[in-house]
Amino acid sequence: MRIVIVDDDPFFRSLLKVMLTQAGLQNAEVHEAEDSDRALVICKGNPVDLVFCDLNLPAFRSMNGLEIIRELRQNSADVPLYMVTADNTQDLIERVRSVGATGHILKPISLRILKRVLISTFGPRSN
Repeated sequence: MRIVIVDDDPFFRSLLKVMLTQAGLQNAEVHEAEDSDRALVICKGNPVDLVFCDLNLPAFRSMNGLEIIRELRQNSADVPLYMVTADNTQDLIERVRSVGATGHILKPISLRILKRVLISTFGPRSN
């Protein structure tokens, strides 16, 4: 199982990796990307099973999360792609859906919500 975390904050990436382990994915291969270039290389290099993508990445060196999801969706129609952000406005939720994201997860992520995402993606037994 290959999971990709796209976020410019190394602390958040580390925290999400720990939470994935706590949620039952001890054997998952988790890749980290701090920008769009790295995310696209990881995702296009080998098939992935799940992507968590931050909305706001540094504009000077990266596409934003919506652009990354749009790009990934063109090449991977079935991969679950989740936008992760603190923004919960109706406008953003509609934009997230319009680019093909599977869902929208609010920061800070709770373990309960993460478990729901994993169950909906991989079924009741995640590891």
